[in-house]
Amino acid sequence: MSRIHPWYPMHHCKYFPTSIACEYLKSLSNCSIAYNGKYKEDCIYNHIDKLEHVVGNRLRKMPKKHRLALHLRLGDTVDAEPFKTWCKNALKEGCKYVYPIHVYNRLQIASNLSVVAFTNTKKGTNEYARNSHNYILNLYNQFGNNQISVIDNRFADDDLLDMLSSTYLIPSRGGEFANVLRKLAPRFNVTLVNPERHNAFIK
Repeated sequence: MSRIHPWYPMHHCKYFPTSIACEYLKSLSNCSIAYNGKYKEDCIYNHIDKLEHVVGNRLRKMPKKHRLALHLRLGDTVDAEPFKTWCKNALKEGCKYVYPIHVYNRLQIASNLSVVAFTNTKKGTNEYARNSHNYILNLYNQFGNNQISVIDNRFADDDLLDMLSSTYLIPSRGGEFANVLRKLAPRFNVTLVNPERHNAFIK
């Protein structure tokens, strides 16, 4: 599900007619359009029940996976300005969108639980995303190469559905997509985990 921007609501339906975003926008019959095709922003972001319905119809076709899903908001947040300057020490300190890498050490994960990270290192970047790939490399080191797999640069709808069909989910530290995940996860019986607070055994 790509970001729904109130200034360009029909962009999603023009270029992604079968996307979750387009189907959701079409369900907002009560949202008034101001001018130049703009929806009121508060209307777009305040219908979680309708978004749940759209997503739920698609999730019903998918099996539940016993895994821990990690959402990594990489790409422009660590590799493009001005974010790169604001988040210049993402590995050690983290920033608005990214957890410091050491927080994943707090997770005690059962050996039979798969761990899959979902990200898009190409988002908002026009060159090799060095910092993003360095973050992923360090993530492999934290979990061990055999315990985690990384899915990169897919259509956002696919990532959303896979994460919401998981048993556990760690959304990224910040960002609109992460906020959507936090709102939807409890509605689909996905347990949210905050790695900055969580020391429990994840089985």
